[in-house]
Amino acid sequence: MTNEKELLRKQIVDLLGFLLTSAQGLFDEPKSYGPLRLVDAAGRLLEISADAGLNDDFLNSIRNTIDVIRFESPLVDRDILDEIIASYARELRLRG
Repeated sequence: MTNEKELLRKQIVDLLGFLLTSAQGLFDEPKSYGPLRLVDAAGRLLEISADAGLNDDFLNSIRNTIDVIRFESPLVDRDILDEIIASYARELRLRG
């Protein structure tokens, strides 16, 4: 259990560092980098969740879509992001 907690702590510290340095970088980066950085952060969060055994089919589906954006697209397509958000909203309503 200690190793699992330490791994989770490391992943959270790494994500925190990514978020903080991303925020700092946005002052000087092109505006279009913001959405990509946030989608990347969402993907990293879903990786942490999966490693902790917390993901379900819905979260895995979102993660797969996000991974296509993260690893295969130079920029975030607004329509794809809108679809992810709509799917997320529908799922939240189902989960109550």
